[in-house]
Amino acid sequence: MQNKYNPSEIILWGVSASPYVRKVMVALLEKNIDYTHKEILPKVLLQATGQAIPEDFNRVSPLGKIPALQIKDFCIADSAVIAGYLDRQFSDGQSLYPKNPEAYARTLWFEHYSDNVLTEIVYKKIFMESVIKPKILNIESNHDLVEQAKKVELPPLLDYLNHAVTKYDWIAGDDFSMADIAIATQLLALKMTDFNLEKWRHLNNYLQKVTARESFKVFS
Repeated sequence: MQNKYNPSEIILWGVSASPYVRKVMVALLEKNIDYTHKEILPKVLLQATGQAIPEDFNRVSPLGKIPALQIKDFCIADSAVIAGYLDRQFSDGQSLYPKNPEAYARTLWFEHYSDNVLTEIVYKKIFMESVIKPKILNIESNHDLVEQAKKVELPPLLDYLNHAVTKYDWIAGDDFSMADIAIATQLLALKMTDFNLEKWRHLNNYLQKVTARESFKVFS
């Protein structure tokens, strides 16, 4: 269906520094959906910082995680679930998942790789320690953990992606997809920690190509 909702009827919950929230922000823009954004930390960080947990947020995100999307009385959480819903529910804008079965499977794979493999190092070990802890939670980061992640754990993951982006016009095929959004938002989180991608030339060029899209300019 075309978007017949008012921006006030579509609410995205989650702090925009999160790559998962950014992933949904880009998806909404690619689908030409206007929305209202409510910046909020996940429940675990609200509790850690002594902040109240809004009742509305508890209802929208039962596990207290971000992002969560609310459209009138319909509520869903998890970035991959939200992206799949948006692509089926709204016909305007860019298709987020290809119709071709092979390209569709590759899109799901790279989205999974981003959300479950890449994030373990980029988000949980590097971004959390370098950005979230010192700048949001005001606690000391584990520099040894960050250095170990950057020098030992991360390079093989980037090597894999550096090769993967040379096979097609976009990472999952000839069409831009959710795979590109998922990978790029994790890499943007990595760049926020001043990590240099120049060693991975193909991947660096690919990221510049993805983030040149209008939907990513909200982060520039």
